[in-house]
Amino acid sequence: MPPSQKFTTASPQLINVDFVEVAAGTGIV
Repeated sequence: MPPSQKFTTASPQLINVDFVEVAAGTGIV
């Protein structure tokens, strides 16, 4: 699923979790 579609279909809570996971995976946090 494309990220844009995932974000538009996901709830704000899921978007926040995905952002945290991506940030952790890229070493931002």
